[in-house]
Amino acid sequence: MNLKKRYVELILSKRGKFTNLIHPTSIINSNVKLGKGLIIFMSSIISNDCTVGDFVSLQQYAAIGHDAKIGNWSHLNAYSFMGGYAELEEQVCLNTRATILPNIKVGNNATVGAGSIVLRNVKPNTTVFGNPAKKIEF
Repeated sequence: MNLKKRYVELILSKRGKFTNLIHPTSIINSNVKLGKGLIIFMSSIISNDCTVGDFVSLQQYAAIGHDAKIGNWSHLNAYSFMGGYAELEEQVCLNTRATILPNIKVGNNATVGAGSIVLRNVKPNTTVFGNPAKKIEF
C-alpha cells in the first residue's frame, strides 16, 4: 500500500475530512464527476464527461480526454495525457509525458514510464515503458 493511501486512511479512520485543491488556472469542463481529496495543479485540463476518483493527483499540464475515467489513488505527472474513453483503474501512476491513447485501459497498481506511449491495455501490477510501451521487469 502506498504511503499516501496509508496516511489518508489513518486520518479517515479518525473522522478526518478532505477537500479538493484545484488551481484556478485548471480547466474542468462540463459534466465532470470529481472525487474527494483531489490535488489538481496549474493548467491541467479535464474534458467533458470524465470521472475522477478519490485522492487523485494531477500535476501541471496533465490533460484528460473526454469520457475518461481515473480510479482512486492514481497519480498523473506533468504533461501526461489520456485520450477519450481511456481508463486508469486504482493506484495507477503515469510518469512525465506518458500518453495513453483513446479507449485504452490501464490496470490496478500499474506504472507507465516517462515519455511512454501506450497502444494496448496494460495489465494490473505491471510497469510499461517506451514507444510503444512494453512491459519491463525489475
